[in-house]
Amino acid sequence: MTPKEYQEQLPRLRQRIAGLEEQRSYWQSIAEGVTSHISDSPRSKSNVNGKESTYIQCIQAAIRCGQAIETLATLEREAYGLVGQLDDIRYRDILTWRYLNGWKWEGICAALGTSETPMDRTWVWRLHGQALSEFSKLTTQRNITL
Repeated sequence: MTPKEYQEQLPRLRQRIAGLEEQRSYWQSIAEGVTSHISDSPRSKSNVNGKESTYIQCIQAAIRCGQAIETLATLEREAYGLVGQLDDIRYRDILTWRYLNGWKWEGICAALGTSETPMDRTWVWRLHGQALSEFSKLTTQRNITL
């Protein structure tokens, strides 16, 4: 895995968590709907099974979401620790803003005090490439597998 691929895991994992949250919310709303519907009707074994199945789906979605959040938290701690070890503060800032905070290039250019001209953007991208290169050297020196 390249340093860039390593860093790009964070936004993808955040998106996955958002999707899992939607899934959990969907099953929860169905479970709540089933509960109110069932409480107004006569009880039968078929309704209980439907209710239980819906609750199980809701719980499973919550578990998947919780596991993804734990993975994200571990990866973020690791990434913050590694990025924080870079000597050049500009490298730390660019990698933090881009991958840990999810900033767009325009925001990074502004934070570095550059305009959004093609020349300035190219300078920021070059600096980003240097930051990734230093990140790669750091992980190699420390025998960290990405």
